[in-house]
Amino acid sequence: MHPVQYQDPTWQTAAAAELLHLGFQRFSPHPALRPWVQCYWSVSRPHLEQDYVEWLYPDGGASLTFDFTTDTPRTFLSASQSLYSKRFGGHVDSLGIRFHPGGAAFLLDLPIGEMREFVYCMQDLGFADLRSVSGQLKESSLQQRLAGLDRWLTGRLARLRSRHDPVAQLWPMLARACDLSSAVYDLGFSRRTAERLFRERVGISPHQLKLMLRAKRARQLIKSLPQATLTDIAQDCGYFDQAHFIRHFRQYTGSTPGQYRQRQLERLARGELAFGV
Repeated sequence: MHPVQYQDPTWQTAAAAELLHLGFQRFSPHPALRPWVQCYWSVSRPHLEQDYVEWLYPDGGASLTFDFTTDTPRTFLSASQSLYSKRFGGHVDSLGIRFHPGGAAFLLDLPIGEMREFVYCMQDLGFADLRSVSGQLKESSLQQRLAGLDRWLTGRLARLRSRHDPVAQLWPMLARACDLSSAVYDLGFSRRTAERLFRERVGISPHQLKLMLRAKRARQLIKSLPQATLTDIAQDCGYFDQAHFIRHFRQYTGSTPGQYRQRQLERLARGELAFGV
């Protein structure tokens, strides 16, 4: 891997806002970071008239969140692989990094597999540089904040240029429904090695991740294609039958596909959600 040269992020564009009532926006990271970073996101509202609860669905990734609502910004890491909820209320001003499976372990050099059960304050983990980084981000515009994240992460990536990351090669193959044994053979290492790496860097097995990513794809199709039948979505995602689809989808989302779709349609009608993202 060659040293990363930072460039001004003029290529960055926001995706359509999903959670309109929260001012939620998603942004693409620097191209060099994309094997490890899903997206940056921003949530900003000066005052919410009511509290909102949003469900966060597991997909094998981890999140780094900058909270700017206090005088001294706080930075938290969550690597939970379970369904959980987050409450938003009052003044909301947060910036986040959503990592791909194994991305936080690689770029932050942390034992993510041991960090699944709790939310960690990054300063307590020895990331002293984040205090100055978060302070600079707090006083910046949104575009400056995104550029600051790019500079910080590409700087870390440049220092890791001699390290190899097989997880970043393997998990996209699982997302395409490739067989694990075939995938690891193509990459030149053993199934046992893959299992160990995923436990250490993701916190779950490759098979568990494959199931999560299948459920994630189903959620994305339900949201982006409201006219599609659930039978078609099940087949597209590789489920053998509707019973299998319903059981598996509920395991990772807490609701059936039909209930999930109905909830999304109701939120769309209330103006909280945008389809097609």
